[in-house]
Amino acid sequence: MATAVCFDLETTGCAGVGVHDSRNRIIQIGAQTMDGKTFNRMVKPECPIPAPSTAIHGITSDMLETDPTLDVVLPEFWAWVAEQADGGDVVLFGHNVHDFDWPVLVRESRRVGVEVPELPRVDTLTVARRAWPHMKSFKLEALYETLTGTQLANAHNAAADVGACCVVFDRLKEEFLPTDRIVTTALPSDTDPILTLKWIGPKTSTKIAEAMNRRDYDFHRNGGNVSVAVGRMP
Repeated sequence: MATAVCFDLETTGCAGVGVHDSRNRIIQIGAQTMDGKTFNRMVKPECPIPAPSTAIHGITSDMLETDPTLDVVLPEFWAWVAEQADGGDVVLFGHNVHDFDWPVLVRESRRVGVEVPELPRVDTLTVARRAWPHMKSFKLEALYETLTGTQLANAHNAAADVGACCVVFDRLKEEFLPTDRIVTTALPSDTDPILTLKWIGPKTSTKIAEAMNRRDYDFHRNGGNVSVAVGRMP
C-alpha cells in the first residue's frame, strides 16, 4: 500500500503575481503522513515578502533572516518524502495542490536545480467539491471546522494546514478516493496555462467565480489574454 504524504506551501506571492512567476518564492514547506510523521522547514526567500502576503500567513522577511535558502531545504524535503516510502510507493496530496502548491513546488525545484520525482497526487479540494457539493465553503479551514466542530488554529501556516488536510483526506479516502479520475501524475511544464486576474469588472468576475466554484473550467492563455472555457463535468 502506498504511503500518503500531505504537503503545503507558504509563499511570498500576492495579488497580481501568477503561480509560475519567479517572484513568487517559497517561504515554508510543511508535510505530514497519515500516521503523524512531520516535516516543517522555513525558507529564506532572498526577496521581500509583500505586506498582503504577511497579512495572510503572518510571516515577515525578518523572521526568516537566519533560515536556510531553498537550494538547501528542497533536497531535505524530497529526501524526507522518499524516506516515508520505505521502499514502497508515495502518493502526495494536499488542498488546492493541483492549481497552486504543486506547480509552485515544481517551478521552484527547477529554479534551484533540484530534480522533481514524478509522483501521483490527489487534490482534496477537487475531491471535496465532488463528494460534498452541499458545502457552503471548500476552504480548508471551513472543511476542517465542519468535520471536527472546532476551528483550525494557526490557519495558513503550512504545518497547521497539513494537519487539517490529513483530517479531510481521512474522511474522503474510503468512499471517494478509489478512482483514477482524481489522481494526477504528470509534471507541469514551464508553459502550462497561468491565470493572473486583475480588475475585470463585476459581471465578468462573477461568472469566473461561478465557474471556479463548479470546478468545470479550463483556463487558456493566448499572449496577454486569459480565456475561461466552461463545460459540463465529465
